[in-house]
Amino acid sequence: MAKRKSSLQSHKNHGTLDQIKCPNCGTFIPITETLNHQLKEATRHELEKEFSTKFIQQKEKLEKDAIKKAEEEVSVEIKDYKKQLQEKNKKFQKKIFPRQFNGQEKSSLKPTSSLLIDYT
Repeated sequence: MAKRKSSLQSHKNHGTLDQIKCPNCGTFIPITETLNHQLKEATRHELEKEFSTKFIQQKEKLEKDAIKKAEEEVSVEIKDYKKQLQEKNKKFQKKIFPRQFNGQEKSSLKPTSSLLIDYT
């Protein structure tokens, strides 16, 4: 207890209660400033770490979503092109072999599977 009173008395003589005396140089250092700075640094570091983690997760999610959307769009386009090619192929076959497609006389020329292109 005696030591505590003497340190309190030294604070009264040389500084306030929110200061501590550096044992090496004897300079009085404000405790609130030191603690405030340490808390700010610790909080800043923690927030930066959390932000970085969330940023990376969000970036990965957006990239996956963009890839999925692009694949879906390309898939739809490919299906459309296949359908267009099948329709053009069918029209082409009707021009080359009109009797087979119209149900008229059978010609000696018959469409072969090699001429009918399957785009599926």
